[in-house]
Amino acid sequence: MTDTPSFYGEELVQRFGDQRRAIMYLAASAIARSLWSERVDPALIRQQIAQELPTVPKDIVQAAVADTVGHIEKEG
Repeated sequence: MTDTPSFYGEELVQRFGDQRRAIMYLAASAIARSLWSERVDPALIRQQIAQELPTVPKDIVQAAVADTVGHIEKEG
């Protein structure tokens, strides 16, 4: 992989520093979105993502959960 932005979005690459970290964010976000409900504590979602994607850095997992929860709450 290169540091050149592709269809993953220049904004994510800039935010996370490189394409590899941007892809990790997208994977963590997908899991967070599938697990989210108003009855689930975001800490439990972070824990589940950490178990499913153990190589994803903690800062990326935290960002994915925070962004997902915030985005879904705005929709509701």
